[in-house]
Amino acid sequence: MGGGNTVTTEQSVVVLAIILALLVNMFFLFRVLPWARPGPWRLIWALAALFSLMFMLAEGSVLSEAGMSAADIRHQVPLFAALFAGAAGFVIAYTQGYGMSERSLSLALVDPLTTLPNLRAVQERLASVHATGERFALIYTDLDGFKRVNDRLGHAAGDEVLRRVGSVLRDAVRGADIPARVGGDEFVLLLVATDPTQAPNVAARVLAGIEALTTADGIALSASFGVATNEDGDSPVEIVAAADRAMYRAKHAGGRRVAFARSGDVMALAGAA
Repeated sequence: MGGGNTVTTEQSVVVLAIILALLVNMFFLFRVLPWARPGPWRLIWALAALFSLMFMLAEGSVLSEAGMSAADIRHQVPLFAALFAGAAGFVIAYTQGYGMSERSLSLALVDPLTTLPNLRAVQERLASVHATGERFALIYTDLDGFKRVNDRLGHAAGDEVLRRVGSVLRDAVRGADIPARVGGDEFVLLLVATDPTQAPNVAARVLAGIEALTTADGIALSASFGVATNEDGDSPVEIVAAADRAMYRAKHAGGRRVAFARSGDVMALAGAA
C-alpha cells in the first residue's frame, strides 16, 4: 500500500508539472500574441489550447481511476499532441515577436522619407568605428536653395527632392560607407576606413549629383559640406557637431564649398559642369 501511494504521488507530481508547463505556455502565447491581433498564429494558439485541455482531462482521468498508469497508451496521444501544439505555438510566438522587434529596430534607425539611415544609426556606427581607432571621415551636408523649393512648389515637391538627394548620396559612396539623413535638408556621409583627404572628392561627386537634379520650376540646387574626423571629438555627438559647424562655415563662405573642422580650411568645389 505504501509503495502504491508513493507511485501515485509521483505520478501526480509529474502530471501537475506538465499541466503547469502547458498553462505557462498558453499564458505566454496569450500575452505575447493577443487574440485580437490578426495573423496565421491564431490556429496554432487554438490547437494548443484545445489539445492542452484534452491532455488535462485525460490525465485527470488517470489520477481518478485506480490501477491506471500515467504512461497508459491511451493518454499519450493527447499528451504528445498537446506538447507538439504548445511547442509550435511557442515557436510561432517567439518568431513573430522577434520579427516585430527587428522591424521596430529597423524603423527606429531609418528615415522614412528617404529610407536612408537616420542620425541615431549614424551615431551608433560612428561610436563603433571610433572605438576601434579606425580612420574615418564624416561629411555633413546641407542643401543650398532648398527653401525655395518648399516655398514655391510645396512640401510634396520638397519631399521628392529629398528622396532624389538620398539616391545621389547612395550612388556617391561605397557599400561600406553610410549615407544618412539627419533632419530637414541635412545629410551626412560616414566614410569608414578611408583617408580623410579623400572627403573633398566624395563631396564633389555629391555636389555634382545634386546640381544635376532638376525641379518642375527649374530651381537650382547646390550644397555645402563640413568634414570632421576621429580627431575632432571624443564621442559621436561631438564629431557630428564639429562637422555641422564646419558645414556652416562653408555655407557662410558662399556655398558649393567644403570646410574642415580641424584646420578651418574652406575650399570651393567644382560641382556639375
